[in-house]
Amino acid sequence: RVFDSQRKQREVKISMMGPFIISEDKSSLGLKVAEFAQRRGLGGDTETLIQKLRERGITVGTPEDAVEQLKGWVELGVHGFMFQFINTSDTGALSSLVGTLKRKV
Repeated sequence: RVFDSQRKQREVKISMMGPFIISEDKSSLGLKVAEFAQRRGLGGDTETLIQKLRERGITVGTPEDAVEQLKGWVELGVHGFMFQFINTSDTGALSSLVGTLKRKV
């Protein structure tokens, strides 16, 4: 909660925007993570890169992993998410995430 200039309490809704890297299986996830990291000059093995990206607030993993990460942000007070497509031809990633969210949330 925040206070305005007249000291009235108001609620602020927090949203989060950023890229996401999602794949149905670990091997294709590794390829996507490597491609993302290469574009940004990041180095390291796949697991280290995934950890670094998650520490930066990027949703990375299988659809199930992503749901768990998003739940963590919701617990911290985030009310909405806006995902940036890095690879606009990878519409399957968004479909997988949406399908998983519908089943799990």
